[in-house]
Amino acid sequence: MSLETQVMELLKDAMRAKDEGTLRGLRAIKAEIIKA
Repeated sequence: MSLETQVMELLKDAMRAKDEGTLRGLRAIKAEIIKA
């Protein structure tokens, strides 16, 4: 499983849990992965 896939799965879980802090962090990580 790639890092991007893992981040996407964690994002889905955070959205379901409505965890705003985790969502912000994971979105930032995802943005940096996409830039690379």
